[in-house]
Amino acid sequence: MQLYTINATCEQHKYTIQQNRDNHKLYSSRVAEVLAQHKIDGFTIERVNGYWQGVPEKSYKISIAVDNGDILENVCELLRDMFQQDSVMLTYPDNSVKFI
Repeated sequence: MQLYTINATCEQHKYTIQQNRDNHKLYSSRVAEVLAQHKIDGFTIERVNGYWQGVPEKSYKISIAVDNGDILENVCELLRDMFQQDSVMLTYPDNSVKFI
């Protein structure tokens, strides 16, 4: 197995404060649903302070250990689209990064 990390957020500046709060409340369960669809049963999710284009946002660091990381790009696409983000950052085991 190898460790991959996804950094993502569910916030949008166009959303109301309440909409962003609601998204944060549901985020972990939504991530769990997406990962379960891909047969990934275990992961660790941490709330972190992220920045996108110089603007701070409450973000999440999702650590996933899998044998085959090929499916994680699709996971990133789903999370990106689900929360209407510009991109999601995937870090590979060799520490290379791809914005998806």
